[in-house]
Amino acid sequence: MSQDMPLNDLGHGAWIARNSLSMMPGVALPLTMTVLRDSDGGLLIVSPVADVDEWGPALDALGPVRTVVAPNGFHHLFAKAAFERYPAAALVASGALTRKRPDFPATTRWLTGEARIEIAGGIAALPVLGMKPVQEWVFLHEASGTLVVTDLLFNILAPSFGLGLVQRAFGTYKKLAVSRLFVRGRRDRDAYERSLRVIEALPFDRLVMAHGEPILSGAKARVAEALRRSP
Repeated sequence: MSQDMPLNDLGHGAWIARNSLSMMPGVALPLTMTVLRDSDGGLLIVSPVADVDEWGPALDALGPVRTVVAPNGFHHLFAKAAFERYPAAALVASGALTRKRPDFPATTRWLTGEARIEIAGGIAALPVLGMKPVQEWVFLHEASGTLVVTDLLFNILAPSFGLGLVQRAFGTYKKLAVSRLFVRGRRDRDAYERSLRVIEALPFDRLVMAHGEPILSGAKARVAEALRRSP
């Protein structure tokens, strides 16, 4: 990400910043960080991306960062760097990371359990159940009607050749879909599908995910369709 690339304003107190992660030579996976304004005027960061010194100044201009979130067992690489830039913020992390990241501060709030949690004013966290290795949490931003997911859904519409081959293998090629790789972590199908129905019923019209293009209107019906096609 270059320094002249500001945060992308999605309106209604939501922003994204983009970067990528090399999976293998010639295959770069796009990454998206989401920033949400809570009802008290503070900012919450979901799944920080690398190069905090590049996106940090643009974020600083928006207001105080009060929460940094590592939302599942995979998206944690840059959370500590973001927290170190914003030490007054709360670090919130999926319970899947309790052993994986012993270097996280003692004050870390671990997301566990099966119930909805209000993690900031106007921002709720809900678990994707039945997936102990992943333990992903999704987020509802009430002010913008936005659902934020991490690996639950992909929407990469213009992949490179190499990435396209990977997407074909995992069933996400140029469409909104649940990855076959993601559901390999499923241990309790009934619990998993029950949590999907809860997510479908949330009041949202927009979708932002860590991998792919955001959907800024009509997302609810498309999410329901994609989740019901889940492997």
